[in-house]
Amino acid sequence: NGSCGDATDQMSLTITEQATAFAGLDAEICEGSVYALADATASSYSGLLWTSSGSGSFNNPSILNPEYTPSAADISDGSVILRLTAYANGSCVDVVDAMTLSITEESHAFAGVDTEICESNSYTINDATASGYSSLLWTTTGSGSLDDPTILHPTYTPATGESGAVVFTLTVYGNGSCGDATDQMSLTITEQ
Repeated sequence: NGSCGDATDQMSLTITEQATAFAGLDAEICEGSVYALADATASSYSGLLWTSSGSGSFNNPSILNPEYTPSAADISDGSVILRLTAYANGSCVDVVDAMTLSITEESHAFAGVDTEICESNSYTINDATASGYSSLLWTTTGSGSLDDPTILHPTYTPATGESGAVVFTLTVYGNGSCGDATDQMSLTITEQ
């Protein structure tokens, strides 16, 4: 104003990039496996922290791509939620992303105990057990017949003149990423 000179001043505005976090896509593992969080990504963060809705453990919860080992309780529950928190810089807010890790029961097969029958009898495999499978199949070294090789307790009818031992193999096909399981039992067929 009047004869006074102009005045100026400056200030600096720092614009901080917002942190990002991606925990990865939902995934599935077989019971007994460790899961590597290989597809997780994050940017513009000051620190990271992985947490779990379960009671398993991370080999290092403060790195971007750790490994997660499910606990017995996680396996029993069938899934766990894994959360990645990216702590922001400056005045930006922290960011959280989560993924669900499904844990599939491992396949188990027990074909039953070795046993014996007389050649004129049929034999039902009553003591076979299986768990954690999508389907099953019985095969045999014998020339007789199974009434239904896709059920857990089939009946075997020996062929005429079949003597000696017949080996039965039970194969159960795993769910998800779990492998198949097999077991064998031997049936001795005794002549009359």
